[in-house]
Amino acid sequence: MNTPKYSQVQYGVLNLIAERGLKPGDRIPVEKELAALFGVSVVTVRAAMANLENQGIVHRQQGRGTILQQCMRHQDELGTIAWLDIRDTLIDGPILRDSKIDLTQLDHTASRSGYTMRYLQAEKTPTHSVVKLLQNVSGLLVSGFITGDWMKIIKGLDLPLVLVGSLYSDADYDLPHVDVAWEEMSRMSVEFFASRGLRKIILVASAGFFEPTARIVEGYRRGMREQGLPVTTEMICITEDRQERHLIHDLLVKCPDAEAIVVEYGKYVYLLEELLLMRREMPFLSVVGLFPQLSELPPRIINIIPDGDLWKEAAKVLIAEMTRPGTEKRTFVLPCHCIRNAAMEDEIQKFNSMRKI
Repeated sequence: MNTPKYSQVQYGVLNLIAERGLKPGDRIPVEKELAALFGVSVVTVRAAMANLENQGIVHRQQGRGTILQQCMRHQDELGTIAWLDIRDTLIDGPILRDSKIDLTQLDHTASRSGYTMRYLQAEKTPTHSVVKLLQNVSGLLVSGFITGDWMKIIKGLDLPLVLVGSLYSDADYDLPHVDVAWEEMSRMSVEFFASRGLRKIILVASAGFFEPTARIVEGYRRGMREQGLPVTTEMICITEDRQERHLIHDLLVKCPDAEAIVVEYGKYVYLLEELLLMRREMPFLSVVGLFPQLSELPPRIINIIPDGDLWKEAAKVLIAEMTRPGTEKRTFVLPCHCIRNAAMEDEIQKFNSMRKI
């Protein structure tokens, strides 16, 4: 679909404002001048300026002409950043959970530094078509299944690059890596509940092939040890594909006296469904994950999440690597924090009081 001429003029005027460094209060060139500059009629320019005025960017004043109301800064286009998402297969669901949010964060962070974003999805076996698209990019974010074959190609491109999030790799790598503190999130969950007198704390984690699972389990075990609480294999549920509900059901049956549950965000809904079907009283829950699970948390649920957006932080690290070559190659782990409903403390006090009766 062709862009209407008046829309082209709008973009042209915005670029003109930025290039000339005009400030609020400065006058925009008159309509005849703009018409000659963009090769359109005065009527087209008038329509474009009316739209810009409706948006509050300019204001037409009698006797003075069109006045700029909003500052525009010129931004050079420095190149393209590619996000290479290597997947097990290309038909196994959406790009990422809440991927629209991730892509928006990436676009915003990149554009502020003068770069455009390009998203590429690939299979574990490299293909010529994808590699060809990487030839003219300025930097690379890589996530997912990084095989030895992909690692050779990625290093061969000789590009600034950053690995992002949970990786599934059969290759050794010594590259910048931005990740979240999965182990600390589950350990913090146990500490939160234990410090408030809850003793029987169990865990629901994702399948064994989910890379953070081992770290979530280790953080849970470490937290239980630090709090002097017993932990057995029956208190840990590592779910598998298509068996989530069955395995979570078995865990709840084996641990009928569980007071709190630490759950990885991908299994949160399955756990709630099973609790409802079993008509089980809602225990206290800690949902650990990449982003807030709910906009408003019920009193018995806390959320442990990273302090920042994973993809936004990864883009910042990559841009630093691009502008300052030789940045120390290490893992950057985002710290985490707890979100809870203000009524949580009251709920725990009520629970502890009832337990003593």
